Amino acid sequence: MGTDARVEPVAIEFANTRRAGRHGRVELLPDDEALTAWIRANLGRDLAGCLHPGDRMRFLALRDAVRDVAAALSDERQEPADQVACLNMTAAAAPTWHELVDGRAVQRTAAAAVDAALAALAASAIEMFGGAQREQVRACGRWPLCVRFFVKNHPRRGYCSPNCANRARAMRHHGRHKDEG
Repeated sequence: MGTDARVEPVAIEFANTRRAGRHGRVELLPDDEALTAWIRANLGRDLAGCLHPGDRMRFLALRDAVRDVAAALSDERQEPADQVACLNMTAAAAPTWHELVDGRAVQRTAAAAVDAALAALAASAIEMFGGAQREQVRACGRWPLCVRFFVKNHPRRGYCSPNCANRARAMRHHGRHKDEG
């Protein structure tokens, strides 16, 4: 995969491909090319020429399921059963196994490339939401101005990124000093 600029688990990075902008939602996967590039960069899988009409919508539906479960966990609510079922069904659509090849473990599947990529994303979400990081899933402290999620890996962390923390600090400063002028 080359250098890994990812900060969050792949499931959270996937959830964060929809952002908030000044004029509403910003879609970071607006077409098949953007989706293919994101999958290559984050999963190391090449879907070039593999996507069919409707496949991008399958990825976006999975992303929405991941976002809904992350939002429920960050609000300390029960996960939506229909979205959990979506994660489970997507992960089950491409069973995998490991083979020993030239002294290395290689993951294999008999599923089509698109189904395998969807299953890998769903599996990442299931591992995170069902593992030790479950209690650390948070919505950015600038919610609803920022609709990203993060894994709270430090007790003082409250924002998805240093940029959001700086913006929040600037907004607090502005709020305290706007009446002094």
